[in-house]
Amino acid sequence: MLRDITFRADAGHASKRLDAVIAEMFRTTTRSLAGLAFDSGAVSVCGRRASGSDRVSQGDEVHVTELFEKSDCRIFPDDAPVHAVFADDMFAAADKPAGQDCCPQRPRETGTLAGRIVRAFPEVAVAGPDPMMGGILHRIDNGTSGLVLAARTEKAFREVRRQFSAHTVRKTYFAVVEGKVKQPGGVSGYLAHTSPSRGKMRVVSAHGTARGEKPLFAETFYRPLSEDRFGTLLEITIYTGVTHQIRCQLAYAGFPICGDMLYGAKSAVVSYAGIPRHLLHSAAMEFIHPGTGKRIRISSEMTYRDGDFTKCPYK
Repeated sequence: MLRDITFRADAGHASKRLDAVIAEMFRTTTRSLAGLAFDSGAVSVCGRRASGSDRVSQGDEVHVTELFEKSDCRIFPDDAPVHAVFADDMFAAADKPAGQDCCPQRPRETGTLAGRIVRAFPEVAVAGPDPMMGGILHRIDNGTSGLVLAARTEKAFREVRRQFSAHTVRKTYFAVVEGKVKQPGGVSGYLAHTSPSRGKMRVVSAHGTARGEKPLFAETFYRPLSEDRFGTLLEITIYTGVTHQIRCQLAYAGFPICGDMLYGAKSAVVSYAGIPRHLLHSAAMEFIHPGTGKRIRISSEMTYRDGDFTKCPYK
């Protein structure tokens, strides 16, 4: 990270956008990283807070308090321990508690499951092409608990991501939904992001949307296991991996997940850890192990009990 930078704009900078000038001046950063500095109020021109779209005049004095660099966009090891439920020479898997992010969303962010995994398995940090994800093979939402799989080698990452793309990885979840579900069922269809917020999905036609968004196919299969005072516990199987597909498609079927206010649940549910969350849990994953050529199943060690999935040992 660069700190307390001051420079004076010259004739070559005149009339250019300020974010472009900063990226041009400091090659270790980017315009998008400069944007974070503007968002936080870390950039001023002649003593006044500036925005990235401001046009520069010759002689302007620009001061930047803090500026992220490309090297800040990676997983930083977290001092907290991780509870690994599986590890061999190619993979590691851990249980994530609800309320924790899988991967950093901003440069130098700590407190993520990825940071804890990298502390125990440093090679995960460089196993994949995205430095902010490393070898993490899939994400689950902040409010979702359970199994997350990471690759320890580039080959492991590449081979299993290929299986994800081919929809041959079987993922099992548990969810507690509102109401009574008596029969097994499934939901197949297309989803797209709800604009302007990309934090929510919606059901769309296979032909796309008026805004030209690409529809994403998703299938969610479920079967009821038991009922309690919170609702019905479902076992869910998916092979596709569209953002929020389980949450969105179950709500579309009339069974919103308990506590999932984003998709129409009646009220929030408070977990044992005191964190409002939706009752969705990543329970298991099956795939062909590239080292052995055999199908392997890795399971979460967390279980459902009276309205929540028991918290991770380290939470």
